[in-house]
Amino acid sequence: MNRIILVVAVLLLACTSVGADIVLTIPESVRSEIGGTGTVNYDKIRTVSIRVDPQSNILIADVEIFASSDNAQPAYAGTYAVDTGSSTARLEIPGLGFQTGLTLSGAQVTSVINAIDAFRDDVEGSTISFGVVDGTQE
Repeated sequence: MNRIILVVAVLLLACTSVGADIVLTIPESVRSEIGGTGTVNYDKIRTVSIRVDPQSNILIADVEIFASSDNAQPAYAGTYAVDTGSSTARLEIPGLGFQTGLTLSGAQVTSVINAIDAFRDDVEGSTISFGVVDGTQE
C-alpha cells in the first residue's frame, strides 16, 4: 500500500484529468469476510474532488480506493493533501487504517504551485469568457 501515495502524487502533481482512475501496480488485498481467508483486491484509486487554496498553495483531494472487479465491495474514502509550505504530501485512507506521507523535493513543490496557479488562472479566465463578469484578467 505504500506505493499508493507515489501513484497518487504522480497523478495530481502532473495535473492529470480528474476523471481518470489510477491503476495500482500491486493491488491492496483486503479480507472479504470476518474469520475467513477470502480477500478482495482493491486495485484502483479515483479522485473524487479537488480543493485548491491559491493563497496558501495547498491542494486537497478526496479519493476512493475500490475493487474494479467486484462492484459489491464498498469503496474506501480517503484524503490526499499537498502542502507546499511544509513541502509535504499525505495520503490517508482511514477505513483501511492507512496513512503515509512524504517530503516533496523543490521541483515537486514548484510543480504543485504551477498547477495551482494554472488552475486559478483557468477559473478566473472562465468567469470572463462565460460572461459571469465583464473585465480583463491580469
